[in-house]
Order: sequence, then C-alpha cells, then structure tokens
Amino acid sequence: MFFYFGEVPGDNKPVPLDRIENALGQFLHFTRTEQGTLTDISATGGIRVHLHYDEVTTRLDSVKRIVNHEAVETLVQYRYHSNGQLSEVFNRNG
Repeated sequence: MFFYFGEVPGDNKPVPLDRIENALGQFLHFTRTEQGTLTDISATGGIRVHLHYDEVTTRLDSVKRIVNHEAVETLVQYRYHSNGQLSEVFNRNG
C-alpha cells in the first residue's frame, strides 16, 4: 500500500491524506475543501461518492453516489438530536 499526502509546507503543519493506492494501481482519492473538509472519495473504475454537510451545523448530512458529475443515488443519510448527537442513520433502502 502507498499513502500519498499533499504538499508538505515548511512550517511542519499536518497535511491530509490525499490518496491510497495498492501495487496494482487500485486507488482511493480524497478531495477536500480549502478548509480541509472531506467532500469526495473517488476510486478505481470511475466510482465516486460526495459527502454533503449541513450548512448550519457542518455535520455530515448524506453520502451520495455520483455518476457523470450528477448525484444519482443517496447511499446514506444522517440525522442528529438538537444537542448534536447522532440520532438516526438511513441507508439507501430507507
């Protein structure tokens, strides 16, 4: 396994994991915002999922399968109590 990280700054700040790849070239690639929030995971064969976050709480709200740059299926949804604790998880079957 190979673990790739972004550009390492000269100030010794941690850098996020960018990609995991095996000897056969199969990979997972992680896309983040400038602030470091994970937004997309791409894999060998054109597989991609998008992680959506609630705008107010910034908590993970759902994970959607992406095909041709469009969300085609919600794989999982998360709901939280008013105190921020995870209360419900719904898979794609409901």
